[in-house]
Amino acid sequence: QLWRALLSYLVPSVLSRNNTVITNKILLATDLTPASRAAEQAAFDLARQLKVKLAILHVIPERSSFGMSTIPPEFADRDELNHRLQMLGKDEAANAACVLVDGAPGRRIPEVAQSEDADLIVMGTRGRTGVSRAVLGSIAEVVVRDSHCPVLLVKPAAEDGGES
Repeated sequence: QLWRALLSYLVPSVLSRNNTVITNKILLATDLTPASRAAEQAAFDLARQLKVKLAILHVIPERSSFGMSTIPPEFADRDELNHRLQMLGKDEAANAACVLVDGAPGRRIPEVAQSEDADLIVMGTRGRTGVSRAVLGSIAEVVVRDSHCPVLLVKPAAEDGGES
């Protein structure tokens, strides 16, 4: 794939921001959907090539309804979500730390990156445009704007929900 070729070119050279080389940890932010698979693989490959730690984050999104915060049913079972995070890294990153938090993903991802002392955030993006972006917003945009470290956005492959 193209990103693997790019990765092999970038890793030996300059993966840095403000002259800070990525030497500590990568934070993979995933929503556990097929659209995140490419970002997950990119994070696994980067962590392995750079020989750095990996933390896998999932944010359980809270939704407000009539002034009350509610968690969608598909995210209600924390044990199941934690198990899914553990299984995600089992083969590719057995020593990865798994982090499960509640809140607004755009706000929580940069907070966790800071607390985990991550040098890089890797996350997927669906590349929404127009009305859907205006209505749904862009978590990636908020993370890039508010993060203390660089953010690598990875579009999903067409078969995983990306646009062709």
